[in-house]
Amino acid sequence: MGSSARDFKLLNKMDVLIANEKHLIPINENGEKEKFLAMFPEIVSTVVDGPKFASMPDIASRVKKLMEYNSAGGNKARGLMTVCAYQILADAGTITEETMRLARILGWCVELFQTSLLLLDDMADKSTTRRGATCWYRLPDVGPLMVINDSLLLLTIVFDILKENFSDKPCYPEILYTFNETVRHLCLGQYDPAPREFKQFTVENFNNYSNHSWTYYTFKLPIYVSLLLANKADKNVFDNVEHILVDMALLLSMQNDYADCFGDEAEFGKAGNDIQEGKCTWLAVQALARCTPAQREELAACYGAADAHRVLRVKQLYEQLQLPALYRETERAAFDSIVDKIQKLPADNKLPPVLLLELFRMIEEMRVD
Repeated sequence: MGSSARDFKLLNKMDVLIANEKHLIPINENGEKEKFLAMFPEIVSTVVDGPKFASMPDIASRVKKLMEYNSAGGNKARGLMTVCAYQILADAGTITEETMRLARILGWCVELFQTSLLLLDDMADKSTTRRGATCWYRLPDVGPLMVINDSLLLLTIVFDILKENFSDKPCYPEILYTFNETVRHLCLGQYDPAPREFKQFTVENFNNYSNHSWTYYTFKLPIYVSLLLANKADKNVFDNVEHILVDMALLLSMQNDYADCFGDEAEFGKAGNDIQEGKCTWLAVQALARCTPAQREELAACYGAADAHRVLRVKQLYEQLQLPALYRETERAAFDSIVDKIQKLPADNKLPPVLLLELFRMIEEMRVD
């Protein structure tokens, strides 16, 4: 069963809306993605050939593998969103080759920051693959204990890169604070209901978890560090678009949950494990709201179990409750509502409608990462 029928129709609709904004050149069509990707070897070289690893060649080699292995694959949507946001938000006369270089470095810091968190997330979820490759913690020379050290080391590397390139800029302290705030919200997002605690599997709890887990590091981090680089920092910049960003986060969380259950591993790059882990997902919340007492009893017996028969039975229950159809209906309604809210924003909004449309398109194309 595929993820949904929305991929081409809804994204094509968004492309048409964005194309109407003549001043925006889609990021994948102006060579920026290629420039962004081309910068990565330079970043790796600067890190591993730098003075901090000069006396530890074996560790330098490991760090090189850590960065390259875990940055392969994926769509780099959050990093590219950072560059795209800077291009749109900065005054045209202030954009130079140097500021674009800095924007790409910021984008890679966002990407490496995400990677450091995914290393731990994969271990916590007992995932087997990520971006089409074996999860880092499952490699013979890594394991569950060393992955914690690797994740922390990668996070320190992010802050080293930021210091090397931005410490002489007025925006540097606020950039550090923004990354730190994102870590805090992600940590809060991990306090979702305990596995199989069905009384806590409510729409409200799911929404709170999704907001903390997705809104900040998927949208607010790339946007705000771009504003800082553009010297347009404004603490109130999200006030009139907060509801839109939250809606985007809820949609992405729902899509991620659906792909984990019904998606094709070859397409999404990771094997689903939410049922086995007994997670509070959109599907589980909807199932509990619609099931009969007998179905709830069976769900309780199977949900959170690792054996394939029980996992399959949960998916069958989801289908009996017509959740795939509900998902497609809810997804389309949410998508249309988000686009409609963006279009109703004034053209001179602090965060221009075209920026939100472009970022929404980019993250929708990413889907799972």
